[in-house]
Amino acid sequence: KAADGGHAEAMYQIAQYFHLARRANKNLATAVKWYTKVAEKGSIKVASYAMNNLGECFKEGGDGVEQNWATAVKWYTKAAEGGRNYTAMYNLGLCYEFGNGVRRKNLNEAWMWYKKAHDAQTTNPDPAAPKQDAHRHFARLEKAGALDPTFRSPRYVGSLSYLYSTSSSHISHTPCHFGNTSNWLDLK
Repeated sequence: KAADGGHAEAMYQIAQYFHLARRANKNLATAVKWYTKVAEKGSIKVASYAMNNLGECFKEGGDGVEQNWATAVKWYTKAAEGGRNYTAMYNLGLCYEFGNGVRRKNLNEAWMWYKKAHDAQTTNPDPAAPKQDAHRHFARLEKAGALDPTFRSPRYVGSLSYLYSTSSSHISHTPCHFGNTSNWLDLK
């Protein structure tokens, strides 16, 4: 009833149910319908989550929604524009790093979005949002020569040592655990 009455959080919950449900109840077309309503009418925070999840629906495709990376990037961009949805910023970084839904692969653009996600997550942590570990991406970009040389953080330094001590095929399948690297270097 609340969703039919236009309550954004109730609409978001219905959209999530159809988006994240197990196979029998999953229906991306219905999720897209509800997420779109939230994106148009919800508060900035809830609308931002809905926009990011619209991007996820179009990235996934299926269940009545055609996979469309360009549309996914459009929704990720809308969600990231407010400067608070670091999950959307992280997703944009992935799209630019791997060339999905963008004109061409662009490591500098990927770096910019990962950096924005890192900064937003550090300065405005949201306990409801999943944590994004952009540091392993920083390390890959640095190895590819696309990283801004002025950026340094203790965890980033740890991710570089991890990257250089493993093969590239090992990285994509292994979670990164760096421990405490805060006293490796004084990078202020």
